[in-house]
Amino acid sequence: MKPGQADIKYLETAKRLDLYGLDLHPARDMENVEIYVGVGYSGIVIYRDRVRIGRFAWPKVLRISYKKNYFYLKIRPDYLIVKRIASSA
Repeated sequence: MKPGQADIKYLETAKRLDLYGLDLHPARDMENVEIYVGVGYSGIVIYRDRVRIGRFAWPKVLRISYKKNYFYLKIRPDYLIVKRIASSA
């Protein structure tokens, strides 16, 4: 296989991975459990123990705000309730 073909094959495989294109940020949920908040092109993803526990597509997100050490994510009422996550910073 030529190097250019190998690069293309590698990228095609990598883009199918769950964490591809996500910018992960450590945080804690309201029960003080360690989680990761991933921000990517398709929306926001929440992981706990390497398992995705929440996914919010950008069209479903109404508001994102941050106050002190708390990150607030307001989702469309027809989709889910408001989530409150404490930052680990």
